[in-house]
Amino acid sequence: MRRASLYPKLAASALRKNIRIYLPYLLASTGTVMMFNLLLGLSTDPQVASLRGGAQVQLVLALGCIVVAIFSAILLFYTNGVIVRQRKREFGLYNILGMEKRHVGLVLLWETIYTALISFTLGVLGSLVFSKLAQLLILHMLGGSVNLRLGFQPWAALATLALFLGIFLLTLVKNLAVIFRARPVELLRSAREGEREPRSRILLAALGVVTLGGGYVLSLRTNDVYNAIGNFFIAVILVIIGTYLLFTTFSIVLLKALRKNRRYYYKTNHFVAVSGMLYRMKRNAMGLASICILSTMVLVTVSTTFSLYLGIDGVMDARYPSEVGYSMRWEETTDVQRAEALECVRALAEDYDLQIEDDRRYAMLSFVSLLMEDGATLDFDRRTGVPSERFISLNVLMMEDYAGLGGAAMDLKPGEALVYSSRGRKMEEMHIGEISLRLHAQECFPERVSMNIYADEVENVYLVVDGVQTLLQIAEAERAAYGKNASAIRECVSFNLRGSEADVLAYETALVDVAVRGDYDWTLYNLRCRQKEYYEEYVAFYGAMFFLGMFLGFLFVMTTVTIMYYKQVSEGMEDRGRYDIMQKVGMTRAEVRSSIRSQVLTVFFLPLGTAAVHVACAFPMIVFILAAFGVQDVKLFALCTLGCFGVFTVLYVAVYLLTARAYNRIVEGRQD
Repeated sequence: MRRASLYPKLAASALRKNIRIYLPYLLASTGTVMMFNLLLGLSTDPQVASLRGGAQVQLVLALGCIVVAIFSAILLFYTNGVIVRQRKREFGLYNILGMEKRHVGLVLLWETIYTALISFTLGVLGSLVFSKLAQLLILHMLGGSVNLRLGFQPWAALATLALFLGIFLLTLVKNLAVIFRARPVELLRSAREGEREPRSRILLAALGVVTLGGGYVLSLRTNDVYNAIGNFFIAVILVIIGTYLLFTTFSIVLLKALRKNRRYYYKTNHFVAVSGMLYRMKRNAMGLASICILSTMVLVTVSTTFSLYLGIDGVMDARYPSEVGYSMRWEETTDVQRAEALECVRALAEDYDLQIEDDRRYAMLSFVSLLMEDGATLDFDRRTGVPSERFISLNVLMMEDYAGLGGAAMDLKPGEALVYSSRGRKMEEMHIGEISLRLHAQECFPERVSMNIYADEVENVYLVVDGVQTLLQIAEAERAAYGKNASAIRECVSFNLRGSEADVLAYETALVDVAVRGDYDWTLYNLRCRQKEYYEEYVAFYGAMFFLGMFLGFLFVMTTVTIMYYKQVSEGMEDRGRYDIMQKVGMTRAEVRSSIRSQVLTVFFLPLGTAAVHVACAFPMIVFILAAFGVQDVKLFALCTLGCFGVFTVLYVAVYLLTARAYNRIVEGRQD
C-alpha cells in the first residue's frame, strides 16, 4: 500500500519542483483543450445552426477543429520533448538511488495523469466560460437573438477528452522509450554532453536557397486567381523547407564568420555567446526556423481573414451594385412576357410596402472564350492545358443600352465597338468568327453592369456594339461554335428598393420563391438579391473565416511564445555551468549580463525579420487569393498586413523581454 502511494507522491513532488518548466506546458495544454472544445462545441451548437448562414459557419469551424487538433499535437510533443530532455539527469538519479526503470515509468505515468486531469478540467471550464463570449460574437455577426444560458455540449467534451488522452498517451510512450533505452550513466551525463561543432554544409545551403527562392518566384510570378490558389500550397512547402535549411546552414556560416572577426569575437561579451551558440546551433536553428514559420502563419492568417471581414462591404458593392437583379432569355420571350415579369416584380414590392427606384434594363450576351496569342482573335476551342490568363469573359451589349446605364453615348459605325477590360488589357481590334471589329478603348464602365459578374476570377471584357444586328451576329457565331452549350442573349433588369431591411429581406425571399416555383410561362434567370445573399452567404462565411482566423492566430501565437520560452529556458540551463566557470576565472556579473544580451540579440530577432520577408514575397499571391473571395481592395489588405505586423512586433518584443529575463535568472542561479 505504501509503495502504491509512493509513485503519485513522487509525481506530484516532481511537478512542484519543476514548475518552472512544467507551467508553460500546463498552460499550453489547457489552452489547446479549451480552444478545441470551444470550436467543436460551436460547430455543433443547435442555436448557431438555426441561424441564417449558420451551416456555413459551422462547416468552417469544423475545418478549424482539424487544424487545432494537428497543432495541439505538435505543440504538446515539442514542449514535452524539451521537458524530458531537461529532466534526464533526474531520471538517472532515480536509477542510481535504487529505483528500477519500471518504477520511473510509474512516476511518469502519474505525472501524465496529473497533467491530463489539470489540462482537461481547466480547459473545459475555460471553454464553458468563453463559449458565451464566442457565441455572442457569432450571433452578432449573423444577426441572431442572444441566448444568455451557458451552453455545454457533452459530445464535444467527450471528443475533446478522447483526442487529448490520445495525445498524452503518445507523449507517455515516447517518454518511456527514452527512459528504457538509455542507461543510468547516460542519463546522468546527458546534461553535460555538448554537441560537436557543426560543419558548413554547402549543398544544404544551396538547396535552401533554391527551395526558398523557388517559393518566392512562384509567388511573385503568379498573375491570376486560378494559378494563385494552385501554387499557394506548393510555395508554402518550398518556403518552409527553405527556411529550415537556411537557418540551419546560414546561421552556422554567420557565427563562424563572427568568430573569424577578431575585433568582434575576442571581446568578453561576444566570446562566450558566439562559441556557445555555435556548438548547439543545429538544435537552436530548428527552434528559430519554427518561430519564423509560426510568425509568418500568424501574420498571414490574421491579416487575410481580417481583410476578408473588413472587405465585405466592398465585395457587396462590386457584386451587387443594385439591390435586385435578374435576367430573361431575350430571344425566347416576347415583349409582353418581359413586361408581365416586370409588373409581377413591382406588384410584389407593393405587397411589402417597398418602392422600386433606379431601375435599369439592357440586353447582353455573355460567354467565356479564349484569346489567341495575337490578343485579338477569339478561339472557341476549349482545350485543356491553356494558360488561364488567356480565358476571358466576353460581355456584349448595344450602344443604346450602354447610354441608358450612364455611359457616354457615341455614334458607332458598323464594324466599330467600344471595349473595356477589367484588367486593363490594351485591344485595338477583335475577330469573332467572321466578324471583325475596330475597338475604341474605355477607361471605365458603368458599375451597374457588374451585377453579371460572379467574381474577377477571369478577365471581363465588355464590348459595346452599334446595334441589335451586330449583337445577333456575335450570338450566331457563338452558337455555331458551342452549339447547345452556347449562351443566350438575356434582357437584364436591376433596381434598388426603398424600405426597411426586414421588408427588403422578406420581399427578396418571396421573389426567389416565385423564380423557383415557375408559375408563369417566363422564368427569371440569374436572380440575385443583395440582402438575402448578403446575410446568408457573405457575412456568414467571411465572419466565420474571421472568427476562425482569430482563433488560429491565437493558437499560432501561443505556440510561438511557448517555443521561445522553452528555447530560452533550456539554453539558460545549459549555459549556467559555462558562465559559472567564466566567473571563477575573472568574468564579472556585468560582463555575464552583457554576454547574455549579446547572445540573445544576435539571433533572436532574425525570425521576425525573415517572417516579414516571407509575408512581403507572398503578398502578390495572397492578393489574387483574396480576389477569388471577391476582395479587390489591395490597399485594405496592405494596411491590415502592416497593422498585424506592428501589433505582432510589439508582442514579440514583450516576449523577448520576458524570456530574456528568465534566461538571466537561470544563468545567474536566482530562484525569484
